[in-house]
Amino acid sequence: MVKEGIIISGVGGQGVLTLARLIGEIALMKGFNVRVAEVHGLAQRGGSLMASVKLGRSILAPTVGLGTADKLLGLELIEGIRYLNYLKEGGIAIINDYLIEPPLSKPLDRRKLIDQLRGLPFKIYLVNAYSIARSLGDVRVVNMVMLGAYSKLKDTWFNWSEAVKVLKRVFKGKLLELNIKAFRMGKEAPLKSLS
Repeated sequence: MVKEGIIISGVGGQGVLTLARLIGEIALMKGFNVRVAEVHGLAQRGGSLMASVKLGRSILAPTVGLGTADKLLGLELIEGIRYLNYLKEGGIAIINDYLIEPPLSKPLDRRKLIDQLRGLPFKIYLVNAYSIARSLGDVRVVNMVMLGAYSKLKDTWFNWSEAVKVLKRVFKGKLLELNIKAFRMGKEAPLKSLS
């Protein structure tokens, strides 16, 4: 049986908690024990936020500890980098290649940030989730693009129809159509490997 710890990071307003909840719902539908927790930050627009999802046969601790996560989904570049220390050696990170400049800071060099990711003991992929979401007319679906990107990993424990079944429970009408389209485009999006 699958056992996985997942960290989801981003900023408030990007749908971090919605994505954690959806992954948890998919896992429950498949019969896993699941724990979803907002671990750090405030779910306010623009504030740093991290959630964890644990799934498996038996779960002892409700959160994913430092150095123990199998996967990390970073909905923003800085937030993805900030929480890499939660990944275990050999873990996989999928990070949105989009930088939100922190207020009151010097401008950051995106290329330098990405260069820092090379050579780490993780498998790191970048995906242009923001660009995809923007092309759909709503940057709030970055989280669904990231769900699609996550679903294309070789060892992913859920399939397209299982995810769509949960999306249909959560969203209705045009929101459902938009989220399914974002999920599909994330699944089809190229992942740029940094390792």
